Amino acid sequence: MSDLFFVLSGFLVSGLLFREHQQHGTISLGRFFVRRGLKIYPAFYVFLVSTLALRFAWGRHVEVSQVLSELFFVQNYVHGVWNHAWSLAVEEHFYILLPLLPLVLLRRFRTRNDPFATLPVVCAALMAGLLGLRIWNAVGHPYDHFTHIFPTHLRIDSLMFGVLLSYWFHYDRDRFRSV
Repeated sequence: MSDLFFVLSGFLVSGLLFREHQQHGTISLGRFFVRRGLKIYPAFYVFLVSTLALRFAWGRHVEVSQVLSELFFVQNYVHGVWNHAWSLAVEEHFYILLPLLPLVLLRRFRTRNDPFATLPVVCAALMAGLLGLRIWNAVGHPYDHFTHIFPTHLRIDSLMFGVLLSYWFHYDRDRFRSV
């Protein structure tokens, strides 16, 4: 189920960047990060503070490392306050990394009609490499959520598939329809 969520998220979030490029001919990192931050941080930090207040009121202990893990969105690598917030950490890592790819492609291929034309090859290479990493991880380590499900480096492939679909949707509708 999380794979489908990540594909949809990759599609929608990268679509914001592709649409901005189509409308303005550029991509603003500042605008992207402010929009993502305003969508996630206020509700998440209210949720975190409320949880910590309730735990304190009920006399339940919370490790400082758990709180820091949540504050810095690394709860998919270091145990946080909740078990379910790991996917939010994956999303945050994706939000930081995603805009870099289109910006690099824009700078490298600025004179082309479609500066993102190499994106399918980049996505395919990333997805193949990450599939190999998942297989290696599955064979080489005993199963545990923290080693097989939660890490960002094992989940980015789903997000990148969404980016690929979004690219085709925005720049090559015929291919999108055929997929």
